[in-house]
Amino acid sequence: MRSRGRVSFLSVVFFTTIAFWCIPKQQVTGQSVYPGWFLNPGLVQNNNMADACITPSYYADSSASIALQKARSNWIRDQKALIRGLNMFWATEAGTYWVHTEYEEEIDSSLIMTANEFRVLDIYRGKKIVIVLSGDKSATVTNPSLLKCVPFPKEKPKWIEDVPKDDLYVYAVGAAPSYFYEPSSWDEATEHARKELARSILVKTSALHKNNEFEGQEQREENVEVVMKNFQVVKRWREEKQGFFYVLARIPR
Repeated sequence: MRSRGRVSFLSVVFFTTIAFWCIPKQQVTGQSVYPGWFLNPGLVQNNNMADACITPSYYADSSASIALQKARSNWIRDQKALIRGLNMFWATEAGTYWVHTEYEEEIDSSLIMTANEFRVLDIYRGKKIVIVLSGDKSATVTNPSLLKCVPFPKEKPKWIEDVPKDDLYVYAVGAAPSYFYEPSSWDEATEHARKELARSILVKTSALHKNNEFEGQEQREENVEVVMKNFQVVKRWREEKQGFFYVLARIPR
């Protein structure tokens, strides 16, 4: 009886040890890890590649299929989109207040057939997120190190405070808070960067002034209607402590 009890005890210790070593690295260290191509898409992606992130579904195959379809849609939008936007503000001596916003995009439907040829190049599966890198038949990740999963840099990147400037591209930073569904945070940060780039291309401002003996008021409208081409996310960063998500994006000049 003693020997049986001893074997059982050793078995528990053995399998507990194995289970510990099988825990994903991000759970042991407490840090989130992501593929290098997701953190630095500007190093791998070109006009025939796109990525997308979604909330995991119950079935793994279903998650991959949904993420691939989203990546195809992202590629179509990134290649060419007609963007219309309207911001309305009300300014008084007490300050300026946002009143109303409208925003819409129209895609180029002729790109749908090309996007449907995209296939999965790599996929990352986490507890709260599934990320897919997709591309056409000629697309490939030439740098193997970008396929490895690594944590975000601990220090805040310089590009968040000091947006890059060069002769080839116009850059913009988008940010978003942490939501229950992580993909929502990444998507919102990307949308903010898109809107900022659209505004940088062309913004038409009109204002209506109202004055009386007590104070002056101004109703201001900002209208945007541009065709954005070759939008690209260059870098992503997540601030773990405060839960903010940042995206650096660019378009050609």
